Amino acid sequence: MNQAKDLDIKFGNSEQEKLQLEKTLETNKLENAALKIKLENNKKAQDSLIRVSDQIKKVMTTYKEKQGKIN
Repeated sequence: MNQAKDLDIKFGNSEQEKLQLEKTLETNKLENAALKIKLENNKKAQDSLIRVSDQIKKVMTTYKEKQGKIN
């Protein structure tokens, strides 16, 4: 009889743990999706910065060439 009670208690605890783990899994899935979106946005921003940096380098090179011709 006590063994049956112990098994019932363990089963109940396991069910509670399962529910908690399922909730945590759903939360993690949502967080994962949000982080993937942030990562994609960061990649786009980084690409934009690289393009701007390249444009600045071109302008600086052109400026230096013009300065060299003047002097």
